[in-house]
Amino acid sequence: MSIKVKDLLPLIWYNDIRLVVGANEEICLIRKDFNKKKILSDECLNMEVECIENDECILDTVNIHVKKKEN
Repeated sequence: MSIKVKDLLPLIWYNDIRLVVGANEEICLIRKDFNKKKILSDECLNMEVECIENDECILDTVNIHVKKKEN
């Protein structure tokens, strides 16, 4: 069973979210005061999560690493 971005969003309330694909290619940064589900496209919401991390250099931000979409 794979975890999708949309599965994690309800769990992250008080932090910004940074979606990252590949080595370190940022897709977007969503501030904590935005409705995270409404701001992302269905394509982003359905991306498969590889890992979640907290980078100490970026305060109050959760990094969600997603799998790169194969063509």
